[in-house]
Amino acid sequence: PGQREDKKGIPFTGPAGKELDRFLGVAGLKRADVWVSNIVHCRPRGNGKPNAADIAVCAPLWLEREIALLKPQVVVPLGGVAASYFLADSLGKVRVEEVSGVPYEPEETGLNYAVLPIMHPAAGLHKPENLTLIAEGFRNLGLYLRGVDVRARDRHPSPRYEWVQHPEEVEYVR
Repeated sequence: PGQREDKKGIPFTGPAGKELDRFLGVAGLKRADVWVSNIVHCRPRGNGKPNAADIAVCAPLWLEREIALLKPQVVVPLGGVAASYFLADSLGKVRVEEVSGVPYEPEETGLNYAVLPIMHPAAGLHKPENLTLIAEGFRNLGLYLRGVDVRARDRHPSPRYEWVQHPEEVEYVR
């Protein structure tokens, strides 16, 4: 969690949260449709990525209990740390750029739910060239939830995504 999230005790309340809301729209979802959590529930020292010790202490106390209570059909880890947490045992080293938008079924992971990792929404804030991969991941999430086979990526080509500051100035081509 970032500074805002740590202060409020609510995940994704800062700029990344606004991006998350927009990307959920790409999937046909709203924030009220999903449960949002974190691998760790407190801000890591130096506001960096959580390390293995942070995760080992925090995830069993919070995240794993939340999952046990909610019994989700799909878990969507956002970013490399979260993707690795859920997939490293079954896939080995995980690069979120390679697994973003790809569903992994319970038979593949040994978990009781599917895992569909997506690049973290903040990655688009830092590097706009990540926007298309992030949007594709959320688009695949929406399709997957509707029962579409998204593993065959060639059958579902993605448009290029860019957020515009002033949408009223955009001319739409029909």
